[in-house]
Amino acid sequence: MARIRQFFSWLFSDIHWKILSLLVALVLWFVGMNISDPYQNIHVTPRLQLDNIEILSHERIMVINEYALREMNIQVVVRGLRSDIDRLRGATPAQLAQILEVSIDFRTVDFDEVHETEGILTLPLRVSSNFLAAGFEHVSINPPEIEVQLDAISMENQQVVIVKQGTTSLNFEVQPISLANSRATMTGPRSILETVDSIRAHVDVTGIHGEEDVPVQLRVFDIYENDITNQIRLSVTETTATVRVWPMHQMDIRVRGVGSLASGTAVARVETIPTVARVVGTEDMLYQHEYILVEVDWAGASEDTVFRVDLTDSLPYGLYLYGDDSPEIDIYVTIEPIDTRTFNIPRGEVRTWGATALHEIIGQGSQILVSVSGPRSVISNMTAANVGLGLDLRGLPIGIHTVPLLVTLPSDVWLTTVAPVMMVQIHAPAVPSADDDYDDIPEPTPPPSWLPEYPDESDEVPIIDDENYPVYLDEDSEGELQDEDDDV
Repeated sequence: MARIRQFFSWLFSDIHWKILSLLVALVLWFVGMNISDPYQNIHVTPRLQLDNIEILSHERIMVINEYALREMNIQVVVRGLRSDIDRLRGATPAQLAQILEVSIDFRTVDFDEVHETEGILTLPLRVSSNFLAAGFEHVSINPPEIEVQLDAISMENQQVVIVKQGTTSLNFEVQPISLANSRATMTGPRSILETVDSIRAHVDVTGIHGEEDVPVQLRVFDIYENDITNQIRLSVTETTATVRVWPMHQMDIRVRGVGSLASGTAVARVETIPTVARVVGTEDMLYQHEYILVEVDWAGASEDTVFRVDLTDSLPYGLYLYGDDSPEIDIYVTIEPIDTRTFNIPRGEVRTWGATALHEIIGQGSQILVSVSGPRSVISNMTAANVGLGLDLRGLPIGIHTVPLLVTLPSDVWLTTVAPVMMVQIHAPAVPSADDDYDDIPEPTPPPSWLPEYPDESDEVPIIDDENYPVYLDEDSEGELQDEDDDV
C-alpha cells in the first residue's frame, strides 16, 4: 500500500509540467509522421464507362444489364500528398469522378466464346490514370471485376393489340378501332423477347362522338403483365387510332319472299322474332333507312315454314348490329289455300276524281261485281267495306271512254279477274251567252264521304298499264307500287 501511495503521489506532483510534456511529445510525433509519410488516401466513386460497346451490335449481341452496370457503385481508393488530398476533400462527387476513369473494354471479349455461351461474362475493371493529376495514384478498386449479361439480339414482328379504355354515352357504341400501324417490330435480347405477351395500344374512348383520330403510345407487356417497353426497341413507338362511336337505333324487320309458292297456296302471315333489330351507324346512314328488308326463298312451299336467317347479310351498307345482339332471326311464314269471293259494290260507292256536270256514266248497272282471291283466313274475314273503287276522270277529252276502275284491296288480296270498267261520256260545254248567269254553272261532283281524302290535283294520276289494267294499291302502301315479289 505504501508503494501505491508513493506512485500516486509522484503521478500528481507537478501535474501541469507532465501534461505539457505530453502535448509536446504529440506534436513532435505528428511532425515526424508528416516528414516520414506525407501521403494520404481518399475514396472516389466514379461512374463505369462501357468502351467500344458498339462492337456488340455488329456481332448481333447486346448487354442486357447495361443500365445496372452504368449505375453500379464502384469504390476506388486514390492516394496522394496530404496537401493535395486536403484540397480534394471539399470537391463534389462529380468533381472527384473526373480524377480517374473506370471502364470495361469490349474489344477484349472473345466473341466465339460468347456466341457459344450467350450468358454471363466476367470482365475486369480497368482504371485509367489519364485524368490523374501529378502526385496522385489509385491504390485499389472494389469490385475488381464485374459480370456482364450478354444475349443474342432478336427481332419479332407482332400484331398490335388494341385495349379500349373509358366509357361511352348511353345508346352509343364503339365500332372496331383501327390503327395507322397495326403491326410493330421488336428488337431486343432473345431471352426477353421470349417472355413478351403482346404489344398494346391503350385507346381512351371517353367523350368521343362520331369519328376521331387519337394518338396512342405502344407498350410491350410480358406474360406476367409487367411493362417491359424500356427493355425493348420498337420500330413504332406512337401511332394513330381511328375511333368511331356511333348512335344506336331500333329498326323494324320486314320480309320479302322470293319465288313462287306451290300452286293454289298463298302467304297469310309473316312474323319475325324479334320484330326489330338494334343497329348502329352514322347519323346520316341511320336516317336513310327506315327498316331492314330480309329476303327469303319460299319457292315451292305449300305449308307453314320457319326460316332462320343471318340478319347481318341483310343490313344496309354502313349499318352494324349493336353490341352482342345475336344476328340470327326466325321468320314464321303461314301458308294457306287460296279462296275466292265476289263482292257487289253499289255504284254510288265509287269514288270519282275530276267529275263535273259534263261527265255522264252510261250503260252501267247499280252494282259492280269485284272478284278477289287470297289466303283463306284473309278472304273469310273480308267484307264489301274492305273493297274500295275509284274512277279517275281527270284529263279525259270530250267523247265516250271506257275507264278502268282503280281497286283498293287489303294486303295479300288480289283481283281474280280483270278490273271492272265504267263507260263515261264527256259532253262539250255549252257556249254561254251574254244573258247567262254564271252563278248557275254547277260545281264538280264531290267524292263519296266513305273514302279517305284523295291527294291534291297536283299529285300524279294513277298509272294504267299498256293493257288498260289498273295498278292495284294496298291499303297500307300509301300509294307505293307493289313489287312483283311480296313485301311483308
